[in-house]
Amino acid sequence: MAGLKSRPAPFQNIAGEINSLMIMFCICALSRLSLTQIISVVSRSSLLSTRFTSVFQKARILNEKWGYGQSETLNYLTESLRDPQLKNYFTRLKHALKAGVALEDFARIEYSKYLAELENEFEKGLEKLRRLVEAYSTLVSIVSLLMVSFILVSMIFGSSDSVGVMELSFLSITMTLSSTTLIFTTNNLRRKMLNSYPVRPSRLAILERLAKPLTAACLLLVAVSTQVAGFFGGQSVAYSSTALAAAGAPLALHGFLGRRWCRRINTYEAVLPIFLKSFGDYLNATGSYRSAARMLVVSGFGPIQSLVQNIETRIKLGISHAHSLTLFGREMLSNLAEKTLGILAETLEGGARPTEACSVLSEHVSSTLMRDKRRSQITSSLKSLSIPLQAVLAAISALMTTLLSILSGVAKLMQPYLMLIRPVETSVAVNYFYTIMVAVAVITALNIYLADGDSVFSFTHYLGMLLFVSGLSFFAMATASDRILSSFAGFGRSMSSL
Repeated sequence: MAGLKSRPAPFQNIAGEINSLMIMFCICALSRLSLTQIISVVSRSSLLSTRFTSVFQKARILNEKWGYGQSETLNYLTESLRDPQLKNYFTRLKHALKAGVALEDFARIEYSKYLAELENEFEKGLEKLRRLVEAYSTLVSIVSLLMVSFILVSMIFGSSDSVGVMELSFLSITMTLSSTTLIFTTNNLRRKMLNSYPVRPSRLAILERLAKPLTAACLLLVAVSTQVAGFFGGQSVAYSSTALAAAGAPLALHGFLGRRWCRRINTYEAVLPIFLKSFGDYLNATGSYRSAARMLVVSGFGPIQSLVQNIETRIKLGISHAHSLTLFGREMLSNLAEKTLGILAETLEGGARPTEACSVLSEHVSSTLMRDKRRSQITSSLKSLSIPLQAVLAAISALMTTLLSILSGVAKLMQPYLMLIRPVETSVAVNYFYTIMVAVAVITALNIYLADGDSVFSFTHYLGMLLFVSGLSFFAMATASDRILSSFAGFGRSMSSL
């Protein structure tokens, strides 16, 4: 019974709340409820914040106790609602009712218009996201060139402060990449997948609680390793690679396990439109929630079959259909399912017709999932290219470390006679490449999360993979290049004999 007492947290996203309100208004109007009944349903909604419900509660009181008519109630809503979109909506409703337009017809026209506007905004956002993903992929691909150019300039032109040049290049690269992160934050196409229902599987709850401390611990390990390395003679390839792999492996495992839950929830959401359509049809045909629930159990809904059986069990135990549907949405662990089933429960309890409610919500879920697929097609290029680009960056860093080690050795031997290049200490170069690899990995993982972040597991998974791949590629390429270029090291030793 604890699940019945817990209320879902309000949807803090204003656009999401307006979307919920528009859906509720459309369902109620298509079900031919009066304006007074619609205002009553909205005012009692647990899915909306007090920003909206308080206004509708006052409108309901004015209508019920003070005898306000439709025109006066709509005037109050127009004046009290702060969102321009809702102000204009109720202004149009007031004029439409005065012109003799039926509330049902107005709601159908306005909802179709609202969906068209949403689709138009989505297309614009999708094009913006596509260009941003392409731009960031290009920037990451030229980081290696910038990194090598800066370090060669500091050597060839004999800068007295090569460390200062490296610090300048690090700031330039990270600030350039970070600027794209600021643009990614404006992306409003991503959708939160997991809901906040407190009663959830223990494994998922543990993974969610571990996300922040594990990320902080691994990033702290990466940061502290540069300081600890100073006590052991400076940063080395083996030490840097170990630190990257040790920090990346736990994060990658955490993200992998968490994303398995996300994939499971995806399968739940894929069945939801069919469930809603069937539920509306069965409820309309039988006229009984118990009979409709029984028919749903017999029909079979694959991954959510056990959850569907819970609906029938609760209704048989005397739990109201509204609570049963609400708990069903929460138990799916999906934010979309919780919102959709919450709207269904509240509108049916308010007197909406099952066929109208389920039809509108089924189309809403289907269009949401379709938009998710289209967004994923854009962000998949960033996901698929991020790991190979990070591996190439680490490999080039390792190769440059070996070359710098050889060139520095040759430069030191020739320094008494001819000063062509200023040598750079290997530990300094390794530390330089190490910090750049870490910075690029963090920024890339954050951008992936902002572009297509359904949950925090996307961030931990890609951050862990990028760090682990960096360490593995850095060590492998350093070892291979050291063996391949060993002849140059022999050339340096022969120079010393001369």
